Amino acid sequence: MLSVSCAEPRGARPRYPARTPSFMDRQPSLGAPEGFAFPAAVQLRLAGGMRGLLAERHDLPIVVVRVVVLSGAAQGVALPVTQMIDEGAGGRTALEVSSDLLQLGASLTTDVRGDISLVNLRVLRPRLDPALDILADVIMRPRFLSKEWTRVRGDLLSRALQRRAQPAHVAQIALKGVVYGDHPYGRPTLALPGELEQLEIDELRRYHGAHYRPDNVLVVAAGAVTARELEEKLNARLGAWRVPVGPGSQPAAASPPARPPRLALVTRAGASQSVLRVGSLGPARRDADYAALRVLNTLFGGSFTSRLNLNLREKHGFTYGARSSFTLPRGPGLFTVRASVDTANTVAALREIFNELRALIDRPPSAAELDKAKQLVVEELPALAETVDGLAEAYTEVGAYGMPLDTYARLAAEVSAVTPERIHALARKLVRPDQAAIVVVGDSKVLAEPLRAVYGRARRLDADGQRKLR
Repeated sequence: MLSVSCAEPRGARPRYPARTPSFMDRQPSLGAPEGFAFPAAVQLRLAGGMRGLLAERHDLPIVVVRVVVLSGAAQGVALPVTQMIDEGAGGRTALEVSSDLLQLGASLTTDVRGDISLVNLRVLRPRLDPALDILADVIMRPRFLSKEWTRVRGDLLSRALQRRAQPAHVAQIALKGVVYGDHPYGRPTLALPGELEQLEIDELRRYHGAHYRPDNVLVVAAGAVTARELEEKLNARLGAWRVPVGPGSQPAAASPPARPPRLALVTRAGASQSVLRVGSLGPARRDADYAALRVLNTLFGGSFTSRLNLNLREKHGFTYGARSSFTLPRGPGLFTVRASVDTANTVAALREIFNELRALIDRPPSAAELDKAKQLVVEELPALAETVDGLAEAYTEVGAYGMPLDTYARLAAEVSAVTPERIHALARKLVRPDQAAIVVVGDSKVLAEPLRAVYGRARRLDADGQRKLR
């Protein structure tokens, strides 16, 4: 196992004043309100092989209908496709789509993640019917006009170029590339500038035909509509949608590297701060001990009072905030630690991150620390359920990843049953400090030698998070 201990850089002083964490002990008791029950969802009976879920909520006249395409950035050009599907659809031009939604007071937004693409409609209940007409056109009958693609591609290219000036984005892209290697999850959601310049409209049309198909779609809805009403409305508009001949395009995925490079460095000459990412492979969604994993992450780096933040921010004053997260896709997941620190404290901050990772696997948490983490997880549930958008997000996760329909209804009880021994066993299984990759975006002239002395020679990456050729 490679040692990560090192001396504090001589003369280094915290940029942010160190504070005692003692005030953290004066937290009020947390937890879900007594009698809270997470709103249930029912399955919809939809035509053409589509699946559907609805969480009814009638206190406000709002409906959210979310079309979840079960293909995302890992399958190819998902983001450009979502940017184009409302740029003219059915009998409407791009301006008419926008104008008609505006007249209805409706919003239509898109999002792309590693495994899924989302088209989200939000509308007042009395205007649901005409809004669904637009949604059906956008999903089934986008025009994909070359003149609109020229404009949209220019916007995407500008975003990809601007991303180079955002070190946090560069660091995350670099970490995914280092940990996943040639696996599709290593691709950035927004393609690299050179890839966008070469991307033609025909490739978007092919992707839409292969992936936007009823047997690859989940519809998730929440709000003031009954299951029977929504089934009738959706089937009337989407019932004629047919599965194209041939299977959907799902290319075989490469395997992530068994042991990624230890250290990767992206140069930002003269930077006063270093953006840090430490990461390793994690479980797939279907393999995760979901309740225990949420508690583990909350305890370690998922809240303001977690170990990671108390160390790097409160004890040492290295950063305004340090966090951790588990990404849980269909395939291999990603465990990430992230922080931004003063350049002079880069090596010392990494040392403390690895100290906390080792402490997590060395011994179980105390009962008091575990109880606080469990309370924080349970407290999040009412906030997630208080809006129709939150309900749609929760049941998107449930439906898209094949989780039990009552996952959130059972979560509070399952979290309460988590023990220190279970957390310790999970940490020992998933947290691997000796296999973690390190990405640093910062002043390489200052950092290269101190980092090399501890972690070995760095792989040099460019401003797109890609490996430099020498």
